[in-house]
Amino acid sequence: MRGMAGPAIGAEGILTRECADQYGQGYPEEYEEHRGKGSFPAMITPAYQNAKKAHELASDIKYRQDFNKMKGTAHYHSLPAQDNLVLKRAQSVNKLVSEVEYKKDLESSRGHSINYCETPQFRNVSKISKFTSDNKYKENYQNHMRGRYEGVGMDRRTLHAMKVGNLASNVAYKADYKHDIVDYNYPATLTPSYQTAMKLVPLKDANYRQSIDKLKYSLVTDTPQIVQAKINAQQLSHVNYRADYEKNKLNYTLPQDVPQLVKAKTNAKLFSEVKYKEGWEKTKGKGFEMKLDAMSLLAAKASGELASNIKYKEEYEKTKGKAMGTADSRLLHSLQIAKMSSEVEYKKGFEESKTRFHLPMDEGSWVADRGESQLGTSQEGWTAGQREKLPAEGR
Repeated sequence: MRGMAGPAIGAEGILTRECADQYGQGYPEEYEEHRGKGSFPAMITPAYQNAKKAHELASDIKYRQDFNKMKGTAHYHSLPAQDNLVLKRAQSVNKLVSEVEYKKDLESSRGHSINYCETPQFRNVSKISKFTSDNKYKENYQNHMRGRYEGVGMDRRTLHAMKVGNLASNVAYKADYKHDIVDYNYPATLTPSYQTAMKLVPLKDANYRQSIDKLKYSLVTDTPQIVQAKINAQQLSHVNYRADYEKNKLNYTLPQDVPQLVKAKTNAKLFSEVKYKEGWEKTKGKGFEMKLDAMSLLAAKASGELASNIKYKEEYEKTKGKAMGTADSRLLHSLQIAKMSSEVEYKKGFEESKTRFHLPMDEGSWVADRGESQLGTSQEGWTAGQREKLPAEGR
C-alpha cells in the first residue's frame, strides 16, 4: 500500500494540504510575536490566589508569627487594651472604686461657689412653677378676659351652681363664726358641763361629811319605817337584853340543897389543890415510920430494879468472855466446820512436834543409809579407831 493512493485519499490529502497552507504558517507567526512578551498575569488568576492562601495557611512561619510576637509577654497583655474586655472592665471598675476619681470633681470645685439660680434643680423648679403658678394660670384671664364681657343674666344652672358653691364653701361655713368670734355673750351657766357640775356639788365629800347641825331638816318620827326600826333596835339591843340581870345581879338567895350546887362543891373539893395537899401539909415536919415490907415500898423497889441499867446488864457482865453452852445443831455444825477449815487447828500438831524428832536406829532406811556410809568411809581409809567410836547398836 505504500506509495499508492486512491481517488479518496487524494481528495483528503488535498484538503489537508490546503489547511496546512492556511493555518500552518500563521500559527507559528502569532506565537513568535508574543514570545518573550508574556501573556495573562498568573498572580491574578483564581487558582494562583487559592494556592497562595493554602500555602499561607499551611506555612509554619505564618502559623507561629503571632506566637513569636506574644512570646515573652503575659497572656493578660496578649490583646491590646481596646480589644481586651477583661482589662477594659478592670479599668472601669478601678475608676469607679478609685478615691482619686471620686474626689476629682470635689478637688476641682473646691473654693468655687455655684450660683443657686444656675443649678439644674432651680431651673427645673422654675419651669414647674410656670406651669403650676396660679398667677401664670390666671394671667390671660386677668389681662384679656376680666371686665371685657357682658352679662346675659342668671340662668337656672348658674344659680344652682352658686347655691352649691355657697353650701360647700368653707368661707361661708365659717362666716357666722367669724362674725361672733368677738361678740360672744353665751352664758356659761346654760352649758351642759356646768349643769352637770352643779348637780354633782351636793355629792362632794365636804358636803357629805359635814355636821348634822349645819343641815336644815324637819324631824318626822311617826312614819312606819321609823317605828319598826325602833322596835328592832330595842329587841336587838344587848343593853336591854341584860338590863334585868344587871338590876338583880347582887340581889338573890340560893338554897344550899340544890343538886347543882352540891355537885359543884364536890367537884371543887376533888379538883382543889389545897385539899389535895392537906394531909401532906399536916404531917410535914413530923417523924414517920415506914415498914420495909410495905406494898408501896416493894413496888417502888421492883420498878427501880426493872428500870435500872445496872440490873439490866448484870447477867451480861457475868457471862462476858465466856462461851455459852447450847444444844443448837446448826451452831455445833458450824463450829465443827470452822475447826476443820481452820489453818491454826490444821498446823497445831505440827507446831507442837516441830522441834521433837525421834528416829529409831533399826529403821530400814536408816540401816541402809548407814551401810552405804560405811562403804564410803572404808574406801577413804578410815582407821579402826574411828570405827570403834561408832555406837554399839551400829555394829
